[in-house]
Amino acid sequence: MGRSAVRVSYAVVAALAAVGLISGCGNDKSTTPDVETVTPATAVQAPVTSTKAPAGQLIPLPAGAVGVTLDTTGHTMAILSSDGTTVWLKPVSDLTAQPRVVAVDGLTRIIAAPSGGFLGVGPKRLVAIADDGALTRHEIDVAAPLSIATISGGDALVGSADGHVREFDAAGKQVRDIGGLVRADDIAVHDDQIVVLDRAQSSVTQLKLGDSSLGLSLRVGDGATTLISDHFGRFISANTRDNEIVGFFGDPLVMRFRGPVADGPYALAYDDRANLLWVSVTGRNEVVAYDLGSGEPIEKKRIATVAQPDSIAIDKATGTLYVASATGAGLAVVTR
Repeated sequence: MGRSAVRVSYAVVAALAAVGLISGCGNDKSTTPDVETVTPATAVQAPVTSTKAPAGQLIPLPAGAVGVTLDTTGHTMAILSSDGTTVWLKPVSDLTAQPRVVAVDGLTRIIAAPSGGFLGVGPKRLVAIADDGALTRHEIDVAAPLSIATISGGDALVGSADGHVREFDAAGKQVRDIGGLVRADDIAVHDDQIVVLDRAQSSVTQLKLGDSSLGLSLRVGDGATTLISDHFGRFISANTRDNEIVGFFGDPLVMRFRGPVADGPYALAYDDRANLLWVSVTGRNEVVAYDLGSGEPIEKKRIATVAQPDSIAIDKATGTLYVASATGAGLAVVTR
């Protein structure tokens, strides 16, 4: 994966010692681990007014829209409502077209499904959403889901507010239940490596499906909020409270970089074609692109965008950037 995959300086090793090593927790299915916690961080509130107009094409979003997701083909965009009861589907080729309105049952998160369409999770339910709006519903025993991801083979991982990650097959049957975290706010997957972000511990933890256990955990400052993986196998987290992005690589995980990002880094997306990490900065209503090729984040672009840019997505084929406002200010479409 280039220099950033192998470059480990003494400074990085020292930084790893500074953030601390958290031993892998057990698989207790009934209790919350007795560990030090922080108040879970959230996105920094955007300024009331912005001095710059958003870059790119600005497209209105339906009232109450809070986030956008692209399917794996890049042909369809799914937009989730703030109350989780509506998903709007739009063709990427004509985002000004009237959306297909799909009524759903209180979803918390939606992601692209590996075989096309989307996969959503909400209290006690897992829902597959086809590009034409058709729904396939499964009841699951998860009262407060926070995150969802898919693994090779198509099974879904659902993280919840009780610190568990549960695996479900295509029929909605629970395959395994791994506990031991305080919360499971985000899940990132690359090949067979799975990493879970816990906002209450501000940590990332490896998940081992082979023996249904937690692996190595590493601290991510005092306010980690989001987590993604890129095509190199790096796992990247926004530490919103401490104004930095933090990158990890390897199995077991090793922290590879920490880079300052002022004013509240939050949403993350990686452009595989340009090899740029895009970060939304909600405290400034900006998105910033970083080159990670040297092993340290180097800023390459910074553009103004919509108010409260809590959600961003990248078209893997074209590199087009989509930035969604969480306060009704629309969708910015920025082409390469």
